[in-house]
Amino acid sequence: MDIFELAKSVSIEDVIGTYIDLEGPKQGHYLGLCPFHGDKHLGSFKVTPAKSMFKCWACGMQGDGVDFVSKYLNISPLEAAVRICETHGLISRETADQLFGGKISHLDITPLKMPKKVEQLLAKRRSIEDLNIAYTAFVNAAGHNLSLDFIRVLVEERRLATNELSEYFTWPRNTAKFWSTFREQLSAEGIRGDKEQNAFLLGIPGFYQNLQGGISFVTSRKAALGIPVKNRNGKLSGLQLRQMEPVVEGESRYRFLSSAFANGRGNSRGKYGCSCGYVESVEYPRRHWNRTIAITEGHFKALTLAKLGFLVVNMHGISNWRPAGDVALDLAKRYPKTNRFLLVFDSEDTKPVEQSKQGLAQKLKSSTEKLAVEAACWDPQYGKGIDDVVNSGFIKKITTNKL
Repeated sequence: MDIFELAKSVSIEDVIGTYIDLEGPKQGHYLGLCPFHGDKHLGSFKVTPAKSMFKCWACGMQGDGVDFVSKYLNISPLEAAVRICETHGLISRETADQLFGGKISHLDITPLKMPKKVEQLLAKRRSIEDLNIAYTAFVNAAGHNLSLDFIRVLVEERRLATNELSEYFTWPRNTAKFWSTFREQLSAEGIRGDKEQNAFLLGIPGFYQNLQGGISFVTSRKAALGIPVKNRNGKLSGLQLRQMEPVVEGESRYRFLSSAFANGRGNSRGKYGCSCGYVESVEYPRRHWNRTIAITEGHFKALTLAKLGFLVVNMHGISNWRPAGDVALDLAKRYPKTNRFLLVFDSEDTKPVEQSKQGLAQKLKSSTEKLAVEAACWDPQYGKGIDDVVNSGFIKKITTNKL
């Protein structure tokens, strides 16, 4: 068998996952930090098992598993193919040495074994109604007793009013005390008995069956703030946690409650987990609506815009512009008095940001001709995000450009 053919029989997520951390799958992709440029945020580097390909939408690097290892280790494609096969036990060290030394043809390999496709033991995501029940019970069980540090961040840094603090909660840990309260809340929602509740929670993103056979949920080793996220119908569609302590370089401060890592494969911490996928997030105006649907990419940015009178779709990341655009278009149909879309991206001028902005603008314009599509603009000196600009008192420095 050809060594390249054998190397490509190994799943690409396993090949690349040997060298960098991957999260997912999420909407058919695994996400990681691109090792070929100074990537600091998830979203641009994607691994697509269905196509056995990877691509970074920021730096343009792409290819299959052999290409990745070749570029990552700066070795020839042949050496990369041999390295993959040896790493995954498909050829012996002796055969690898012979291939490296040119003693045997790379077209004449008898593999020790063929890689087996290990079934991923993931749960099917439940309906939005079930997610709303589970997450409502979770938030109620966690309570809204925020620490002084949390209050300081929300009030002093994010400029929230004290009456808005009840919208947030302290992220709980997997303690017996919390589970007792959580189960009581589930019972109040009509899900009664440990057996029924355990079955119900498998399929709720963030929950999974641990190695001991019990049910666990994703928590944080660091103190974290809980942020409930609602869809266009006011249902809880997801829960987001924000780490309060400084994060290390490359680590995101924000993440959604998701448990796709618990897939029963390899060294996963459990099974029957569930990916959160795209979490629909809509903020309705906190004051008289200005007839504009704004699309932005962050909770506190969306909240700032809602306070200014916008109906807001929160992408939670620039790579989600397609599903976010669908939500915005549906809202425009629901509310026929809408007169424009406003894209509110951060002020950073990067290729991924520009691609997302242009892609979203084109999607909106191609679906409706009567509504203007504009972008909010400001000088970066006034702040990176719209919330920074508004909270710093520079709202009058914001202009709009037609796209």
